[in-house]
Amino acid sequence: MGWIVVYKVVKVALALAGGMVALHLRHRNLVDVAQDWLLRLGLDPGGKICADLLARLANINPNTMRWLAWVLFLYAALYLTESVGLYLEKRWAEWFTVCQTFLIVPLEIYGLCKRPEPFKWLALATSLLIIAYLLWRIHVDCKSEQAERDP
Repeated sequence: MGWIVVYKVVKVALALAGGMVALHLRHRNLVDVAQDWLLRLGLDPGGKICADLLARLANINPNTMRWLAWVLFLYAALYLTESVGLYLEKRWAEWFTVCQTFLIVPLEIYGLCKRPEPFKWLALATSLLIIAYLLWRIHVDCKSEQAERDP
C-alpha cells in the first residue's frame, strides 16, 4: 500500500506546483516565457512543434490560467485526502481511490488513442495496477473480517 501512498503524494506535489506556476504566470505573456525557455533549452522556436506550442499558448488568457490553478489545487486536495486515508489504512480511502482512479482510465485510454507515448502507457498501467491491487486487498480484508465474525 505504501507505493500507492507515495504515488499519490507525488501527484499532490506536482498538482500544487502546477497550480502555483499557473497563478504565477497568469498575468505574463506565455508566448514570451515559452520562447525564453525554448531558447534556454537550445530548441528552435520556429520549428514545427515549438511553433504549434507557441500558437496554443497565445490563446490562453489570465482567466483560463486562474481556472487551471484552481483545478490543480482541487486535484491536490483530492490526492492528499486519498494518500492520508490510504496511509491510515481506511477502507473508505481504498474505495475512494478505486473509484477516482477508475474514472481517469477512460481519459488515459483516449489520450493513448490520440497520441500513444510511453509515459501515457505507464500512467495507464499504473492506474490499472492500483485498481486491481486495491480491489484484491478489499476482497481479502472483507473475507478475513467475515471469518473473524463467523467462526
